[in-house]
Amino acid sequence: MGKTRELIASIECIPCIISQVIRGVKLVTHNIALQKEVLNEVMKYLSSIPFSVFVPSKATTQAHRIVKRVLNCYDPYRSVKDEYQKKGWDLFPYLESLIEDTKDPFEACVKLAIAGNSIDFGLGDNFNLKKIINEALSKEFIIFEYESLRKNLISAEKILYIADNAGEFVFDWLLIKELHDKEVKLVVKSNPILNDITYEEVKELKLKNVEIIPGTSSIGFPLDEVDEELKRLFFSSDLIISKGQGNFETLIDIKAPIYFLFQVKCQLMAKILKVNLWDPLLLKQKI
Repeated sequence: MGKTRELIASIECIPCIISQVIRGVKLVTHNIALQKEVLNEVMKYLSSIPFSVFVPSKATTQAHRIVKRVLNCYDPYRSVKDEYQKKGWDLFPYLESLIEDTKDPFEACVKLAIAGNSIDFGLGDNFNLKKIINEALSKEFIIFEYESLRKNLISAEKILYIADNAGEFVFDWLLIKELHDKEVKLVVKSNPILNDITYEEVKELKLKNVEIIPGTSSIGFPLDEVDEELKRLFFSSDLIISKGQGNFETLIDIKAPIYFLFQVKCQLMAKILKVNLWDPLLLKQKI
């Protein structure tokens, strides 16, 4: 089985994490003293990590756990997650009709799923869903290994789909529905972390023809934290679709048949991949 090569942070990761924390705190409380208490604890934690071992996904996870603990709040992002889930599902009939009118509905679903990855409440809280949808099918992709994905899907029977943010899940479901002739297992967060969709939230949707599996409650898909059953499922899957930059960061060096669908959300990742900030990508893992 693969061994994770952890991504080490750049100095820009520190203000990014702190900005995320501030947004999360403000969703829960307007109490300035309490906000400062959270920030003090987060900054104390971040300053205790030597840069030689500073892993962005792990540091971000711990920072958001501090938010939850100090504020005594199980899910700081629940209200905005619910808001954008509702907006997304209200648009679902329109999305279905939109893809039906395209030359390649599956390709359209892939592009929409990647476009949806911009709905990240860790980076902002005001998203124009119609604009995201309208731009998705015409936007230029610097890396778009679509033909490889189509080719490998022909022989793939067991698909593992690793979801990301709650706000983009309606776009994920469009893509999953296109895989109706496959055995699809959907991995989501076991408990709330940042704005990722959780097992509880997906179960409430009462979706059909997909098995829902709770993963970890950490940012990304850290293989050292998943249970042995899920780890076996991961490595026995014929094809893995991984949504979001966090999942990419934690699986960056894992040898498995993974296709990463995400938008580049930080300068560190843009530098590593030699692309621009907010470039949409469909990237095949090199194995």
